Amino acid sequence: MTDTLKLQARTDSGKGAARRLREQGLIPGVIYGAKKEVTEVSMSAHDVMMIAKQGGFYSSVLSVEIDGKKEDVLPRELQRHPVTGQYLHLDMLRFDANRKIVLEVPVVVEGEEVSPGIKEGGVLQMVRTQVEVRCLASKIPSELTVSVADLNIGDSIHFSSVDLPKGVEFTTEEDRTIASVVSVRAVEEETDEEGLEAAAEGEEGGEAAESAEGDAEEAKSDE
Repeated sequence: MTDTLKLQARTDSGKGAARRLREQGLIPGVIYGAKKEVTEVSMSAHDVMMIAKQGGFYSSVLSVEIDGKKEDVLPRELQRHPVTGQYLHLDMLRFDANRKIVLEVPVVVEGEEVSPGIKEGGVLQMVRTQVEVRCLASKIPSELTVSVADLNIGDSIHFSSVDLPKGVEFTTEEDRTIASVVSVRAVEEETDEEGLEAAAEGEEGGEAAESAEGDAEEAKSDE
């Protein structure tokens, strides 16, 4: 990520201040970490959108400029409105260039077009689209690539199959599954089970509601 995000230091905070910023096309944010004081900032929502849509937003070092001074940070959380999608707030982390940090990196799959299992009608099932790694900021990979080219139906790709770049390690020693090629029947059965569980929960919820309504009616008749 080569773009520099320009920030302005701010002293006011709270919902009212944040609303006024958004009305001007800006969003509030904070920079924290590295045993330094939290810095409250504001920035252009449009600039954030242009950088975020490049991909790898959370797994890339972001260069920011605050009142003429530049520093590198890591985007930690970009909050968006659940309905409108409007950007609301950006958290950024300062880091020590000589200390390892923990972050999630996206997983990219290749080889689907030649996978024998998929050719036979199997379905690629992604268990994890991101994996947590530990490394220096200078070693952060923008993504990790795994190949399913040799997978048959029933086969899986695990952490041990990933060729990690030098200086990068998983945060767990467990050989977790990243992706599997499964039969269509297995997917349908899993979907059916989820549907039955949802229906059961709905029935339980309906019975609870009816019971609550009955209790309320009894309470009214006792008054």
